[in-house]
Amino acid sequence: MRGCYEMVARHNSGGNTSTLAAGGTSRRTPILWYNSGTMRQAAIVAALLCVLAVNVTSKPNEVPAKKQQSSNPQGPSSLTVYDENKSTYNADQSDNNPPKWYAPVERPDWWLVLIAGLTGFLIYLQAREMTRATKEMQASTEVARKTLVLTQRPRIITRVFYFSEVKSFPYPSPNGMQAGSFCSGQFYIQNCGGTDARVREIYCMTFIADALPMKRPYEGKEGSKEEKTLRPGQSSPYLFGCGEPLDAQMVTDIIKYKTKSFYVLGWIGYTDDFGIYRITGFCRRYDGAKNRFLPVADPDYEYAD
Repeated sequence: MRGCYEMVARHNSGGNTSTLAAGGTSRRTPILWYNSGTMRQAAIVAALLCVLAVNVTSKPNEVPAKKQQSSNPQGPSSLTVYDENKSTYNADQSDNNPPKWYAPVERPDWWLVLIAGLTGFLIYLQAREMTRATKEMQASTEVARKTLVLTQRPRIITRVFYFSEVKSFPYPSPNGMQAGSFCSGQFYIQNCGGTDARVREIYCMTFIADALPMKRPYEGKEGSKEEKTLRPGQSSPYLFGCGEPLDAQMVTDIIKYKTKSFYVLGWIGYTDDFGIYRITGFCRRYDGAKNRFLPVADPDYEYAD
């Protein structure tokens, strides 16, 4: 009987040792919370520990056969018969009383399952906290981006209007304010804002008249469709010109008598990062005395949203 007691004690102490070892391993698992793959691995390990703990603790009365034989003391045959009868009686009693479903709970190894469950719960809490922190970070980043776009919005301007030099052989083609000239030239579209400007539409025309009319000449017309992005500070050239060449009388009226004026006017439609559509209008008049294009002092023609 003393051998049996010693065997049971050794079995219980071994269970406690495995519990501490498993517990130590389980407590080191939460270090790998920040990786989703590691979290899945930790959950799998916890499930395997639960299954192992249930399998081990469900056989509390199973001991090695060799130890059972060594625990029976050698003695007279009558004593051996008594022990055999007692073993037979115990076996019959065990058959009549099968193990209960809650038998594993009564074993100390059940703490292994508890520790694994706590580890899984802590992993869940950490994952939920990381998800919440990530969402808050994304929200704050979006607010900062919107603030930047609203305070540093794109602004399209037009600048540097001039007549292009037309080269031909053997005689130079007329250009600018000359008879037979198409008055071809170019100007620059520039983004002087702090964020990207996406140019969507451009309308440009030349106009010769004694004064600008109340109704803009391009009113109701559609411009050319564009898909061009201008970074902050970036510019892009754009061409203009007349559909018909100038005659000598028109040139005289513009340069000598100044009864007519030559205009380059139009508008530019663009959007910002939010898709807000904005328009910049431009109108430049050619000054023959200065040989330059100057902006007109009329907000209906020269403006920026």
